[in-house]
Amino acid sequence: MNPHFMSSVFELMQQENVVKLFESLEIHFTVLSVRMMNEDLAERLLNTISSEKSTFIRRLLKYLENSVGSHMDPSVLTLSDRMTVKEALAEVKRHNKKISPDLFVLTSDRRLAGLIHISDLIAGNPENEIRLMMNHKIITIPPETPVQSILNHQEWKDYYALPVVDKTSVFLGAIRLETIRSILVDSDKRKEDLGQTAISALGELYQIGLAGLLKSATDIKSASSKEKTQ
Repeated sequence: MNPHFMSSVFELMQQENVVKLFESLEIHFTVLSVRMMNEDLAERLLNTISSEKSTFIRRLLKYLENSVGSHMDPSVLTLSDRMTVKEALAEVKRHNKKISPDLFVLTSDRRLAGLIHISDLIAGNPENEIRLMMNHKIITIPPETPVQSILNHQEWKDYYALPVVDKTSVFLGAIRLETIRSILVDSDKRKEDLGQTAISALGELYQIGLAGLLKSATDIKSASSKEKTQ
């Protein structure tokens, strides 16, 4: 089941029933669902379930500030590898959030199986299974990867999003090209601000130096005048 759909269902359920489900779910489904749900609800649930499981989940939820995991989109649209083209297109139409042209295809246990372009779905035979059409060769990114290290990744020439997977290939989300562009813009702005700061600092040093030089020249001139009068 799609964790995004699960998180939406959880928000409509009574909390005690959600807690029971959380206690019985596999840990990676629980973590994915928590990532996608309302923050207040997620916090209440984590405070209610067993402390052992809650502690483990909180640890898995944490990524370093500038890691890929902290910038990825966990609610990106995914398709099942057992879907037909017709079913996949219906899923795309139901998705009410932004989608990339490149759609990620997962196995029943949420492991990344491949990628399929939306244009291939549109042109494909409605009865064909998408697993027979998808691209199996795709670069994946671990969530712990420093985001700075993928800013100029060669794959951005061909893809609008790259999949983020854990050590067991479980799909966690995707890092989008628009996110990378935003980080680059922010980085350029910081460099520009630092440049302006440096220029201002140099200007101040120049003024201080010039003032000192003028004072020294004035002192020398005054001393010379006194010698002449003597």
